[in-house]
Amino acid sequence: SLMFLGMGNQAETQLKEGIAVGNRIRSRIQYVRGLHSIARITIVQGDWDKAKEFVIQITEQSPMYLPGKLFNALIRYHLGSLDRLPDELDDISSVPGNAGLQINVANLQAMFARTIDDPELLDSIARFAAPLADSNSNLPDTFVQACTALALVAEYRDDKAMASEHYLTLSKYPGIITEVGISTDRMLGILTKTMGQYEDATRHFEDAVAFCKKAGYRPELAWSLHDYAVMLLDHDEPDDQQKATSMLDESLQISTDLGMRPLMERVLSRRDILKA
Repeated sequence: SLMFLGMGNQAETQLKEGIAVGNRIRSRIQYVRGLHSIARITIVQGDWDKAKEFVIQITEQSPMYLPGKLFNALIRYHLGSLDRLPDELDDISSVPGNAGLQINVANLQAMFARTIDDPELLDSIARFAAPLADSNSNLPDTFVQACTALALVAEYRDDKAMASEHYLTLSKYPGIITEVGISTDRMLGILTKTMGQYEDATRHFEDAVAFCKKAGYRPELAWSLHDYAVMLLDHDEPDDQQKATSMLDESLQISTDLGMRPLMERVLSRRDILKA
């Protein structure tokens, strides 16, 4: 899909045409698949109201369509409605026979666990995702997303060996956004930061920011700016604090505009530390 390569606007035009055709020929499968793809685009763009409308349409057409439930959970994660999220994700992932959907859920669970600082959930994700990160045994979409989930685990554990292992696989797939809106470039930045390779981390974070700005993927841009700023503050070279402060300000502006409460709280916490 064009969306994964950062061309969401072009993909949206084509998908709207496909949805119209599906509706005209009364093909519910084509119609729902089109709604799925365009909902995914509106989520990575941060257009929550449009995304909710498409998810509602998906549910009306196919109430048991699990990706629609995942999209609803993803929207609520970004907006900070976290209370029922763990149970909902467990329900989705408990349906057998869909490794692609389950690794999508694992990525959202990893994002959630990182937000609430839950090492037990990250350990569970690591056990599930590790076999799927084998590029010799799984499809690219599966092992790439396994690596993005494991990147967040490696970062939390500060596990350099784990980070190095998954960097080798993920480094072959730069410039991609995943099903749940994670930039592979940002994950490469997180992995190299964990490995202590700050020059490489800077390059990857710069790529993530440039990719997201060009594509108009504002939620992931805000997270990329935040994580880039955190890396700079950890490295603490001359002028890093000033650059990081500017990035945090931009991340806060975007996350405030989009109502992304979990990220807003992380950015504000970082800024308070800088002011102390």
